[in-house]
Amino acid sequence: MNSKSLSDYYYNHSFMDGLRKKLPKLLPNTYCIAAIDIEHFRLFNKLYGRSSGDEVIRYICACLKQSTMENDGIDAYLGGDNFVALLPDSDELLCSIREKIIEKLGKWNNTSVFFPLFGVYTIEDTSIQPELMYDRAMLARSHAEEDYKWHICRYTLEMESCLEEEVYLLAEIEKGLENEEFTFFVQPQCNIMTGQIVGAEALVRWQKEDGEFLLPGEFIPVLEKNKMIDRLDRYIWEKVCQWLRHWIDTGHSPVPISINVSRIDIFSMNVPDYLFDLMEKYQIPKHLIKVEITESAYTESNNRIASAVNTLRSRGLVVMMDDFGCGYSSLNMLENIPVDVLKLDMRFLRFEEAERKKVHIY
Repeated sequence: MNSKSLSDYYYNHSFMDGLRKKLPKLLPNTYCIAAIDIEHFRLFNKLYGRSSGDEVIRYICACLKQSTMENDGIDAYLGGDNFVALLPDSDELLCSIREKIIEKLGKWNNTSVFFPLFGVYTIEDTSIQPELMYDRAMLARSHAEEDYKWHICRYTLEMESCLEEEVYLLAEIEKGLENEEFTFFVQPQCNIMTGQIVGAEALVRWQKEDGEFLLPGEFIPVLEKNKMIDRLDRYIWEKVCQWLRHWIDTGHSPVPISINVSRIDIFSMNVPDYLFDLMEKYQIPKHLIKVEITESAYTESNNRIASAVNTLRSRGLVVMMDDFGCGYSSLNMLENIPVDVLKLDMRFLRFEEAERKKVHIY
């Protein structure tokens, strides 16, 4: 099988035709359309080489072919890292395929970063056009990251209305960026002993054309889900540099400003190079920019994040871990990812009175 070229598997033309022929024979709610791809597959090819990526693609093709042959289904490779299959609507079968793919990806020891995403559409009405069935499976696949355990998501009607709202909001965000409607406020960071302001965090806000202010919770999740947060982050980083430059030029002595860097930023660009190019453009001293990365990003993508953190620190920037203690953290993880500052989530300091747990912070 490994001797085959990927073109031997690229037969999506026949999938819809085959599905049309099978639909009249299917009982409602017995089969499903599964849309499958691999999270961060472009990065996988970059890190491990295209030959390794092709090996994974061939393996998934073989897995799906075996499953569809055993269960009177159809499968197709759609190019890139995209697959589709008509399969019995069985959680057990879907999880079995997922586990096989995970096991294969485990050869490269990075299944916390690279893993399959499944979008599943149950065929309730066999008269629906096959293309619409596939679109609904793809819509479910776009939500698969929200299932943190299995990354398998089933289509629901609510997804359609959510999609319409998302499309509208993304268009508004696009317009807002073009019109420079996004800005940032600074939240002071104080020395609790002296009360002196020693720094500040840049917090994004959106003031729309009509004057309405939107808080991050109203637009950040949509950008993160659609992997577009990096565009807004780059915009805010530059605004921070411009603001610092203005303060310096007008004779003030600004305090360091912390900027937020997301997991998506680190996967989509060379963050250290980008930041240092910005700082050089505006002649911003290194001590005036601090980088905040959330704790969850470290746990999800340890090696990639660690590399970026080490580069930032080696080039003179302070790196802060934000939200430490919000759910996954252990002080032991700091052995592998050195940071300069921990920003503690309040949950890290809370404990059940009945259990009388003690928290020691060194």
